[in-house]
Amino acid sequence: MVCCKKSIEGGEWKELGRVNSNLLHSYMYSDDITTLNGSVFYRIKEVAYDNTFKYSSAVSLRRTAVSYTKVSISPNPPAGNVIKITISSPATQSIVIRLLDVTGRIIHSSSLIGISNGNNVIELPPIPSVKGSIGFIEVLNAAQNKRIEVIKLVF
Repeated sequence: MVCCKKSIEGGEWKELGRVNSNLLHSYMYSDDITTLNGSVFYRIKEVAYDNTFKYSSAVSLRRTAVSYTKVSISPNPPAGNVIKITISSPATQSIVIRLLDVTGRIIHSSSLIGISNGNNVIELPPIPSVKGSIGFIEVLNAAQNKRIEVIKLVF
């Protein structure tokens, strides 16, 4: 008999499945770990007919949660000079929004904005000096100073 066992974060080993066979085979087991954030360990337990057994070496996988923040502007070009930005965030975070011209010059920069998990709608105030031009909206994760997204904007 062959058993596939699993341990999450080094905790108790649990049996995932077993097969009985007296022939040499290749086996495959699929385990859904999409909701796991951390380490998972697997090992095989092989039991002989005389009930003696041995374990394989443990194999570990480390999975980190994927976080993705989506940014959109609607409508583009903005109605009037008000720019509405929708930010779909997987977690609470602080961001900075910058409005850039085509040369990369910062035309407007928001102060720190706190957004929460889910959809957040942010309206930038009218910026009359950009009417009739092309620019970019840049959204930065304030904690990591990391660019989340840049969107082309027609004013």
